[in-house]
Amino acid sequence: MKKDIKWLRLDNSGKLFPMLRYKDNQNLFRISVELNESVNPELLENCVNTTLERYPSFKVSLKRGAFWYYFERNYRRLFVLPESDIALSLMSNEGNNGYPIRVTYHEKRMNLELYHCVADGSGLIEFVKSLLFVYFAELGYTIDAEGIILNTESEPSESEYEDSFLANYKKMRIRDMTISKMAGASSAYRVSGELFKDEGKGIITGTCKASEIIKIAKSLSCTVTEYLAGLYMYSIYMEKGRLEKDPDNLVLFIPINLRKMYNSVTLRNFTMFSRSIVDIKNPDILLTDFINAVKGSVAADLCFSEQNKNISTAVRAEKFPAMRFMPIAGKKMIFKISNYANTVKPTKTSTISNLGYVKFPESMRPLIARVTFAIRTSDAIPLSMSIISVYDDINISVCRSIKDTKIDRFFFKYLADNGANLTMTSNYWEVENVL
Repeated sequence: MKKDIKWLRLDNSGKLFPMLRYKDNQNLFRISVELNESVNPELLENCVNTTLERYPSFKVSLKRGAFWYYFERNYRRLFVLPESDIALSLMSNEGNNGYPIRVTYHEKRMNLELYHCVADGSGLIEFVKSLLFVYFAELGYTIDAEGIILNTESEPSESEYEDSFLANYKKMRIRDMTISKMAGASSAYRVSGELFKDEGKGIITGTCKASEIIKIAKSLSCTVTEYLAGLYMYSIYMEKGRLEKDPDNLVLFIPINLRKMYNSVTLRNFTMFSRSIVDIKNPDILLTDFINAVKGSVAADLCFSEQNKNISTAVRAEKFPAMRFMPIAGKKMIFKISNYANTVKPTKTSTISNLGYVKFPESMRPLIARVTFAIRTSDAIPLSMSIISVYDDINISVCRSIKDTKIDRFFFKYLADNGANLTMTSNYWEVENVL
């Protein structure tokens, strides 16, 4: 008998996302699994609902409270739907029986899209692995979980749905809070371009052997994340930033998974952002300059004492009486003003998120063709990059709200010219939207 949790507070990070929703801005992301055989939608729907019982922090509806949003246990069925032409379309609280998760399919592909208030990418990938285990077992395949999949027959532990920000909070003085650092730059370079005429997103994915990217990164004495983040910034600079007069700093946000640092197994949000900042007014910036900027910022943010300050600052800010007891309408007004200001003068240029190497059971290898990851963009921040490595392959996706693909092409061409044997796929949204 699974524990029946009636309601849950949103975690410290998750509380922000419903407040930050504004017009086209909703923090969604997607993990897609391409199989070697067609998806059975009826079976997939049954397996999704079986898996939800094991993940109480996913089996929820988002509700508006007096002071904050909260989660309420959702007893309804989550329906699996045919894939829409519009990738990562906005979610409503009323849609899909109130779930902040959407599951779709098309031929051999299944997509799981999640509202970020529920979990981060590391939480969703665990759900995906459990779902695939149940799905393949129902198809009659024998799968060895290898100790890396949460068994849907087991009872969820409280540590899996804890707020790890709150669990690692330490009291601090107001003067020691790192508010200005966490708030980021006053303004950042903004990628411009003709927006799609509706909320659709262009997604281009490059797939190659992970060993090829590792080899390139090692030759530059950096990690895969540092290399790809540096090259992504360099691509934006070469195709856009250097062509503009007096551009603002190029600012890239990189999520840092805090689970290993704090020995957390939470399936909810537990990441902090590292900010890599480069002054692109200099006409002679090299790729290595961007890589070194990423290396420096990530190294600083991987410091345990620094993250202690960041976590405690985030929780302390939530605990301020003025914020804690302010009615939700007042909070939403403050965030609405902040969102508007960020639309006019964004504090970041883009985000790159690397889920790293995700281990799937070897017995699933013959059944899975590819796993990809994508983050929804907005009109104000029209580009994002997402990376996931499964088995031997690394999959790099660029999501766009603009039609222009110059940055994507520069990035992937540079990889190919330096030894990456890429296979490219696209949803061709920039082609579909020219009419």
